[in-house]
This record gives sequence, structure tokens and C-alpha cells, in this order.
Amino acid sequence: SFEDYQMGSPTHEIDMKLASVKVKDHKKMQLWIHYGHFDLVFDSDQEMQHWRMSMEDAIAEGLADDTVLNKVYEIGR
Repeated sequence: SFEDYQMGSPTHEIDMKLASVKVKDHKKMQLWIHYGHFDLVFDSDQEMQHWRMSMEDAIAEGLADDTVLNKVYEIGR
């Protein structure tokens, strides 16, 4: 809601290891997730690039999570 936005309170969490970022032009991009996408529009190319890099870092961090791998390894021991 707008009130959540004003308070800076997140209303949704996204598992970024399931996400991808698609740049549409110098101020627009889409964040694709398993159930759809979010269209994001920015005031400047610099702001869009900053968010793109941050989201791509979050995706890489999510993919680098070894939690499942470690559980499989422990079960196999």
C-alpha cells in the first residue's frame, strides 16, 4: 500500500536466486520471477544501473548459497 511505501516497510520478499533482470532501455528494466515480473522505471540511467547491479549481486549471492548442498553432503556421509 502507499502507507507501507511511505513507512519504508517491505510488503513482499522475493527469492532472488529464482529471479532475472532484463534491461528494457536506459531507464527501464524488468525483474522476472517464477510467477511474473515487475516493470521498474527509474529517474536516470545511473539509478537504473545501480539497481540492476544490486539485483544481479543478490541473484548471484542467492545462487551461491550452499545450504542445500551442505544438507545433501551431510545426508550422504
